[in-house]
Amino acid sequence: MFFGQFNHTIDEKNRLMIPRRMREEAGVKVFILKGFDGCISIYKAVDFEAMLEKISSLSFNLKDSRDYIRNQLASAFEIDVDKQGRIQIPTQIMNKYGLSKEVTVIGVGDHFEVWNADKYAEYEKSVDESFENIAEHIQFDK
Repeated sequence: MFFGQFNHTIDEKNRLMIPRRMREEAGVKVFILKGFDGCISIYKAVDFEAMLEKISSLSFNLKDSRDYIRNQLASAFEIDVDKQGRIQIPTQIMNKYGLSKEVTVIGVGDHFEVWNADKYAEYEKSVDESFENIAEHIQFDK
């Protein structure tokens, strides 16, 4: 399980060092795809396959399902993790999500997210301000 928040940098070759606590869990191959709220999501292979199983259960006959399937799968890239624990983020992903040198990496359970550091700071501030209200309105499975 991925958790925690880490401030990292992306080098001039678009390489991101996966945070030490996440490296072993990530494995040697990861999948980058569109995340929510302006970030990218990175899944280890087994969790990406589990997500694909869920996606395959959606009915392609329904427009919302079709749009979701297309959008998610079209955004996916398979990336090898090098021996130093780095991944090279494709330039088109860097540009599309406004990623630059300074990024924030957060663990969110079955995957981790990479955010533009300034964008994540704004997001975090807005959620922190309403955290108790959010918590009051969600329900956990028992």
